[in-house]
Amino acid sequence: MVFSLAPLAVTNLGYEELAELPVRLKYDIDNNIDKSKMTDVTLTDYLSDLYEKGTTFKNGLGKGGANDYTLKLFNADKLRDRAIAIFMQALRLAHEADDEAEVDAAESLLNMLKPFGNVQRKNFEAESAAIDAILVNLSEAKYKAHITKLGLAKYVAKIQQTNDDFKALFTTRVADKLKETPLDLKAVRKELIIIYNDTVEYILAMAKSKKHPNVELFKQLLTVVNAGRKYFNDNYIRRGK
Repeated sequence: MVFSLAPLAVTNLGYEELAELPVRLKYDIDNNIDKSKMTDVTLTDYLSDLYEKGTTFKNGLGKGGANDYTLKLFNADKLRDRAIAIFMQALRLAHEADDEAEVDAAESLLNMLKPFGNVQRKNFEAESAAIDAILVNLSEAKYKAHITKLGLAKYVAKIQQTNDDFKALFTTRVADKLKETPLDLKAVRKELIIIYNDTVEYILAMAKSKKHPNVELFKQLLTVVNAGRKYFNDNYIRRGK
């Protein structure tokens, strides 16, 4: 019998759906698996870390007593991430143009952007600083000419606007929020995805291991994991939610 993980692009889940993923896994395990047989220390550590990080992430979305400010901050960050992604997509398309001058302009811009890496994956403050630096560069005559030639000015303006909006929200502190530390949801999301993937991949590996003394348990766990993955894939990924 061939064992595998059911398809699920975890990184494509919305933030609220991702917050429910470890909750669903815990519920399914609690209701379908004999907990007395779960003696594998590594498995216990993986699940404990997953549930803990899942709770932190869910609370950060405004559930479980977290504040509304954090969620607004996250939504503002999503908008600037999208603005950057659209700009980069347009720039890469320009790089494939038939016009040699356009290709050269696009390549010059791409080379300038390379040292900044994947800006959207940086934490809130690092991303703000990176975008500020990029915008300064784009205001220089050389790069400004490239932007004009490629017709990308509106995309740059959108990046400027969304970054300014994010920074304004980030620096706005209502008196009763001063004591609270904003949760970097982007960083927690990344950690949660890593922990989830590590956990289910460990379960898969043990289910495929003929020498593991508790292989039947891991086969059951894999069935539980795949049922949840199919649910999330069918209801959130394939439906485009």
